[in-house]
Amino acid sequence: MGLSTILTTLGTYSYSYDFGDAEITGSSSLDAAEAGGFAAVFLGLMGAILIPMLILAVIAIIANWKVFTKMGMPGWYSLIPFFSDWKKFEAAGMQPWFALVILIPVIGSIAYLIAIIFLSIRLARGFGKSDAYAIGIILFQPIFLMILGFGKADWDASRLAGAPNIFPPEGGNVVTGANNSANGAAKSEEASKDDSWVAGNDSNAA
Repeated sequence: MGLSTILTTLGTYSYSYDFGDAEITGSSSLDAAEAGGFAAVFLGLMGAILIPMLILAVIAIIANWKVFTKMGMPGWYSLIPFFSDWKKFEAAGMQPWFALVILIPVIGSIAYLIAIIFLSIRLARGFGKSDAYAIGIILFQPIFLMILGFGKADWDASRLAGAPNIFPPEGGNVVTGANNSANGAAKSEEASKDDSWVAGNDSNAA
């Protein structure tokens, strides 16, 4: 049964008006052309809403996939609702259960929004961006995460030192990821070379 047929059926109705001594009864219905017109308008509106939402969802998945990869985690995390947020909160040194508070009626949405604000700031700093960039993540998350994912910015959890947080995990543990560990090792090696030079190592002089 098509949408126009359903509308034609639902649009059929009877009426009766009682004016005391006189009573008027009758019926009316949508014809096929009218029903088809309503169906076309309805489908057009649904398409205008659903298609942009689908495009944004695909962009968000691609952007988060690249961000997870840069953070040293599997990109497929971006495909799993709640779990992807859980891993992002965890990597940013926040309580991962913030990903689930949105399931609490009313107050959960407010708590989740606050947590997302802190997460956006910490993500921006972890990628070497300013707090102003975090505003872009909050308002236009798919676009600004896409820039982080495909841009030159690299993830370094050591940049999170001093970044604002809310209910930090005990001990302040941060999942740094493989890439960050490699960057840290390279920095440590460079620092070691610098220290040996200052100490006047003969091998450096050679």
